Amino acid sequence: MNKRPAKTHEKSFFVVIILLLATLAAACWPHTAGLCWQEIAALKEEKENLAEEITFLKNVLSCEENDPALEKTLSLEEDRLQKAIPNPRDLPQVLSDLEKMLKGRAITINSMQIGSLNDKEDHCAVKIDLRLAGNRFEILRLLDNIETFRRLLICEDLTWSAGESNGSSISLTCRLVFTNPEEKTAETLEKENPEGSDNNVPAI
Repeated sequence: MNKRPAKTHEKSFFVVIILLLATLAAACWPHTAGLCWQEIAALKEEKENLAEEITFLKNVLSCEENDPALEKTLSLEEDRLQKAIPNPRDLPQVLSDLEKMLKGRAITINSMQIGSLNDKEDHCAVKIDLRLAGNRFEILRLLDNIETFRRLLICEDLTWSAGESNGSSISLTCRLVFTNPEEKTAETLEKENPEGSDNNVPAI
């Protein structure tokens, strides 16, 4: 006889809980729904922006593909870059030219150590440890001629000692970087800067 009231109380309890949850949900819904709609709107806007950017890029690419002048320019630039990439086989010629430039001068080569070729994507380089002694103008002219090789001499460590009169000694560790296979040879440089000429001698 007393079982029905207990079930009635349980049902009433569940009803109250459901009503409380519904009330809480109704109270929180405006805020939660507002955040959700904001996120949805932001995502939609981002999607539209990306779609516009993709369309723009496609138009740019299509214009470039149909532009003969641009294609020719890019082709010429590609050819230029390909020519600038040296062949490791050029290394013996580089060292041969350097040896010719060292000979026949009022310079004594105390020591010269040549490192291995460092072959990069856009240039080659060889490390050189060089110790010279002699007329300072000859040493300066030699360094200047190496730079006019259309190769770049990058000094990493240089010690210059001035002696009596015009005598000097120099110790340098450098990287001889060459990027253009159509460089001047040692003979050409000697013709342009003959022995005894003061042309292209840097100021001291």
